[in-house]
Amino acid sequence: PYIHNALLLALEQFLFPEQNIVLRGNKEMLGDWMQAVNQHYALRRFLVAIPDDESDLPGVLVNYKPQQQIVAYVCEGFECKPPITKKDDLSLLSK
Repeated sequence: PYIHNALLLALEQFLFPEQNIVLRGNKEMLGDWMQAVNQHYALRRFLVAIPDDESDLPGVLVNYKPQQQIVAYVCEGFECKPPITKKDDLSLLSK
């Protein structure tokens, strides 16, 4: 019986995967993008905003490179989507 909880948690993570978003870009504009992402509450969303001049990043964050404009790297579960470079496209993230 005690294993049932673990199985239910695994099923929940499979049905409702976590959404990880990494924003990279100009420090002054990151706030607008963060507001756009947080417009719709999502329990399983984790958002990190990193200014483009930050270079000493830990772990996998070093893989999220800044570009000419602000970019949003979005991963859900084990799948990462193509980078988003238009703030209007962030509305597609709301679930």
